[in-house]
Amino acid sequence: MTFERFLYATIPTEMAKSAWGVIKENRLEQCSLAEQKFILDLWIEYEKGCF
Repeated sequence: MTFERFLYATIPTEMAKSAWGVIKENRLEQCSLAEQKFILDLWIEYEKGCF
């Protein structure tokens, strides 16, 4: 499963669309710290295979 698919399977569609846009366009540093933590926590869960 790709990280993009993981996002769409794990969080509501609009949030996934927004998060994936941030990642795809390399805009993570433009997000608030809370948003950065949210996306990075999801990435950690994805990497651990906890889905």
